[in-house]
Amino acid sequence: MRSFVLDGLLALVLCMALTWALRRLAHYFGWLDHPAPPRKLQAQPIPRIGGVGVMLAAGLAVVTLRWWQYRYDRPHYLQTTNLHVLLFPLLLVFITGLLDDLINLRWWIKLAAEAAAALWLAYSGLLVHLPLLQRISPGLANHLGAPITVLWLLVCANAMNLIDGMDGLASGIALLATLTLMMAAIITGNFALLMLTLPLAGALIGFLAFNFNPATIYLGDSGSLTIGFLLGAFGIIWSEKSTTLVAMTVPVMALALPLFDTGHAIVRRWRRGKSLFAPDHDHIHHQLLRLGVGPKRAVVLLYAVAGALALGSLAIQRRFDAELAPAVLALSAAAWFGIQALGFEGMQPEGERADRISLRRALARLATVQTTAARLADAADGETAWLGICSMASQVGATYCAMEWKSGWYRQVNLAEMEAAAPHWKMEIPVLDAAGARLGLLVLAFGRQANLSSIAAGKVVELFQSSLAAAGGRLLVALHQQAAAAGKE
Repeated sequence: MRSFVLDGLLALVLCMALTWALRRLAHYFGWLDHPAPPRKLQAQPIPRIGGVGVMLAAGLAVVTLRWWQYRYDRPHYLQTTNLHVLLFPLLLVFITGLLDDLINLRWWIKLAAEAAAALWLAYSGLLVHLPLLQRISPGLANHLGAPITVLWLLVCANAMNLIDGMDGLASGIALLATLTLMMAAIITGNFALLMLTLPLAGALIGFLAFNFNPATIYLGDSGSLTIGFLLGAFGIIWSEKSTTLVAMTVPVMALALPLFDTGHAIVRRWRRGKSLFAPDHDHIHHQLLRLGVGPKRAVVLLYAVAGALALGSLAIQRRFDAELAPAVLALSAAAWFGIQALGFEGMQPEGERADRISLRRALARLATVQTTAARLADAADGETAWLGICSMASQVGATYCAMEWKSGWYRQVNLAEMEAAAPHWKMEIPVLDAAGARLGLLVLAFGRQANLSSIAAGKVVELFQSSLAAAGGRLLVALHQQAAAAGKE
C-alpha cells in the first residue's frame, strides 16, 4: 500500500513540474486560448494544453510503479490486462484532443475518434457489467454489453469536456470522481483499479494548483476528453468486480454532475432546434453566475454537490437495500428542486423562467458585475478594458454590446448565441471621462428573458456609469485612441 501512496505523490510532483514547463512552452509557441467574446472573456490568452501534463504525469507514475513492483517487490506485482487494454484507446482519445487544442478539429472528427476508441475498448473485452439484467435476461445482457459500453464512454468523455467552462471546475470534479472510485477500490480490495486511480488523483491535485481561479493554464480537450474517457473506463473496471445488482451505481453517481449537465444540454439544444454540438451559455455553471454567484463560489458550490453525491454513492455501494431507498429518493428530489431553483431553460414552459427570477436575484447578479467592474481600474490597456466591459454586459444578461464614438462604432459584439434574434429593448449609457466630458455611448441590448426589473435596470446604468468613470480618462482615452488608430474616428 505504501508504494501506491508514493506513486500518487510522484504523480503530483511530476504534474506540477510538467505543467509549469508546458505553460512556458505554450506561451513560446502560441498554443493559447485567446479572448473571444462572448464565449471567452478572460483578460489575456491562457495556455490550453494542461491535459498533456496531467496524462503524462499519471502515465509515468503508473509505469514507475509497475517497474518497481516487478523489479523489487515481486510478491505485490499485479498481473492485470487492464493497462494493455486501455493504452491504445486512451492514446487515440488523447491525440485527438491534443490536435483539437492545437488546430481546432471539426466536431464529427473528434466524435468519430472517440467512438473508435470506445469500440476498441469494448471489443477488447472491457464491458459494462450488468448483473441485474444478466439475471433477468442473460442473452439480452450479452447483446447490449458492447453498445452500452460505447455509449457510456462517449457520454463520460464529452460530459467532462462540456463542464470544463470555469477555472478549476472540470479538474476539481474529475478529482472528486477519481477519489470516489479510489475509495471504492480500497473498500473492495480492487488493487488493479487503485493502481490506476491514485496516480490520476495525484496528478489532478498538482494541476489544480495552476488551474483553480484565477487559472494560468487550462485542461484543454487533451485533458477533459481523455480524463472523462478514463473515468468511464475506471467505472467499467469497478463494475466488473462489483457483486451488487447495481454495479454501476458508484461511477454513475461519482460523475452525476457532469452527466446531468450533458443530458440537460442535449434536451435543451434539441428543443431549440440547434445542433447538439453547438455551444451555448446555459450550462449549470452559467446559471449560477446569472444568479449572482461569483466564479470561485460557484465552483466551490459545485464541488460540494459533487462531493455529496460521491459520499452517497459510497454509502449505497456499502449497503444497497430498502433502508437506503429514502436517501436515494431524497437525492433525486434535491436534484429536481435544484433544477427548478436555477431556472434551467428547456425544463420549464416558455416565459415561466423569466417570471420566477425575482428582483432579489436580479440585484444579486449585480454583485458579480461589481467584482468585474472593480478590475477595470487595474486594466493594463484599452483592449483589456473592453473585455471587462463585455464581461459585465454578459453578466447582466445583455445579448449585444457596442461602444459608439462621435463618428462611428469603436467595436460591437454579439453576446448571445442566437445572433439573428431582434433585441426586445436597449439601454444607452453615456460614456464620460473623469472630468465629466462625454466620450461616447455604450449600447446594451436585451431580450425578453433578460430578468431585469426597472429598479435593477437603473442599478445597471448606475453601475456601468460609475465603473467606467472610475476607470478614469486613462482607460477611456486609450479606447478612444485605439479606435482612432484603427481608422474608426
